[in-house]
Amino acid sequence: MSGTSSGLRPVPSYGEVLLPGPVSLVAAANDAWTTTGLQVSLPAAGTYEVTATVRSSIARGAAAGAFAVNLSARLYNVTASAAIAGTDYTVQQVNEANPTSGQSTWVSLGTFAKFVTVGAPATIRLEAARNTINGTAVNFTGIQSGNSRLAFQKVSD
Repeated sequence: MSGTSSGLRPVPSYGEVLLPGPVSLVAAANDAWTTTGLQVSLPAAGTYEVTATVRSSIARGAAAGAFAVNLSARLYNVTASAAIAGTDYTVQQVNEANPTSGQSTWVSLGTFAKFVTVGAPATIRLEAARNTINGTAVNFTGIQSGNSRLAFQKVSD
């Protein structure tokens, strides 16, 4: 094969991290973005598909009255110190106008993806926020480990 390309493609650039432990949002201020500990390092300039899978949980104790809570997640470019536009997603919402007297737990699993273009290597993290719309704070509101992950794959230079 003198003078021709061997047809080899470059090794794809991709990666994935899993959330090592749960992230409670109960003590966080309403609508305050909280770092989850999930972050990936994009190794070079280019466009990447960044995918977040978020397993969330809202639990209410027996004494809690009516409430409405939602959890949101977004991507944040640590290198640029800026939220990535178009990535503020509602992960879970629970609205209980007439709750039962027992303990209740709601779990949700959601995935969202965004094409992110960077001019140099960059670190992208997942942030989460709780919004208690009304009612009493619940026992646990947060992001669960296990299925929560952040991944990337380079799609172009």
